[in-house]
Amino acid sequence: MSKVLLTRPKKDGLKTSLTLKRFLIQSLCLPLIEIKKEIHPKIYSSEYDIFLFTSKNGVRNFKIDVKELTEDKITFAVGRETKNLLVDCGFKNVISVNGNLEDLKKGMVKYLKKGLRILHPTSSKNKNLEQFFFKYKCNYSHLKCYSAFKVNKNKKLFERFMISENDRIIAIFSSFTAKSFVEQVLKLNLSEHCKDKIFIVISENVRNELECLGRCNIEIANRPDENEMINLIIKKCRG
Repeated sequence: MSKVLLTRPKKDGLKTSLTLKRFLIQSLCLPLIEIKKEIHPKIYSSEYDIFLFTSKNGVRNFKIDVKELTEDKITFAVGRETKNLLVDCGFKNVISVNGNLEDLKKGMVKYLKKGLRILHPTSSKNKNLEQFFFKYKCNYSHLKCYSAFKVNKNKKLFERFMISENDRIIAIFSSFTAKSFVEQVLKLNLSEHCKDKIFIVISENVRNELECLGRCNIEIANRPDENEMINLIIKKCRG
């Protein structure tokens, strides 16, 4: 039976693998990015009006006393899974935006006013968001609570999958993972094998990162959502 290549960080990859297993779909977990927690200064909820999370990694690696959070503190989350994790962690008044950063900005506009203090726990500053909040005269701060690294700890297994004629589906859940994938393909001279694969990607941005590999069969999930990705993988596996 053919396998699906999962390139997510180990924790997320194993979770996706178990989900696919319930549908009798075999997968191969080869993380192409690794997440490392960063120690950050103590955060007091009273110092911010809005908390913003654009990934589950931001939630997992951010530390705050949730008991201090009041109902008037708004927390924005990109994606249903990010929202669910925030709720599980004890965050209140969580608003979920299903989509990309453009959808997030559209969803936030009506809540913005001059002087609002916004904290974005993430891995690096997002200039797109910084410019957006500056336009509305809000004070945007990013907090580095984790780092993301490109990795490939099993190059031989990666190469074997790429060369295989039976294993065809590759799932890529983020732009950073796509960049790591491209680097590995070029480094190992595997570009010619990409045309025989089916890439399942979470967004148009991820697809754009793969363009340099030439003509590839790329399928984009209906929405940038983990469940939509899994549904598309199942659909393609069942042909």
